[in-house]
Amino acid sequence: MAKWISFIPGIFKGIGEYFSRKHELRMKKLDLKYKVEEAKAVAEINYQQTKLEGHINWELEQIRNSGIKDDVTLYVLLIIILSCGIPYMQPYIREGFALLGELPFWFQVIVTIALTAQFGVRTFGSYTKLVQAKQQAQSKMLGN
Repeated sequence: MAKWISFIPGIFKGIGEYFSRKHELRMKKLDLKYKVEEAKAVAEINYQQTKLEGHINWELEQIRNSGIKDDVTLYVLLIIILSCGIPYMQPYIREGFALLGELPFWFQVIVTIALTAQFGVRTFGSYTKLVQAKQQAQSKMLGN
């Protein structure tokens, strides 16, 4: 009987070691998961920093490349805007914009892209959303 009781501490010791190893394994998995998340965060920070540096370099290049064409375009747009306030010019402005509205849509998009790029606007996403909304509205109108 005494021999049988002497095995009991060994059994409890084995069970304790099993749970201890299981706990170590769980801690190693958590540590690895933490390191992976940390690496992802560092990679995202590096990506955003590189992206920001690219934006800054692009802006500097735009400033270096600005020339007389930018000034002429700005003056033409200002003349059109100021002409809207002159009663004598208003019918001509109205007719001109009506004519521009009759041009093919693809041409209107190209002109818009060229003007926005000339003035350094690079985010064209909001305009493309607007274009998609206009096309959907037109298709609904034609469908109904």
